[in-house]
Amino acid sequence: MLVSEKQLAAFLINLSEGVSSEDLPNLVTQYLEFLRRKKKLRRLGRIFSSVESQILEAEKRIPVVVQTATPASPSLKTTVEEAIPHLFFAEHYDISYTTNPGIIGGAILSSPEVQWDGSVKKRISHLSRHLGIPETTR
Repeated sequence: MLVSEKQLAAFLINLSEGVSSEDLPNLVTQYLEFLRRKKKLRRLGRIFSSVESQILEAEKRIPVVVQTATPASPSLKTTVEEAIPHLFFAEHYDISYTTNPGIIGGAILSSPEVQWDGSVKKRISHLSRHLGIPETTR
């Protein structure tokens, strides 16, 4: 039987309910041993990502990652935080900022469900396609 990361994450969430913070390291150790025995340890990153998503979903929160070519200025952060409710629908947002010089400029905002690409790289690619410039010369 194939068990999904979402199911493995739900199992960990159920196990941790009612566990004191002192007992949590022992629970995590036991869970890791369970995954090792089931040969699922390589899926740990995706499992923990699913745990985070399920917790945020229960709290009606969504994570939003903002990629910019250079570190985001305070004014850009304000602009992004004002725009997010129009792009993503949730009661609360957990916003994190990363840099990705490959996008040249602009920003890419993504959540687990939606991605909005306002990068200069995307605009150049769109313009090149519109002008009929072959992919190999872009």
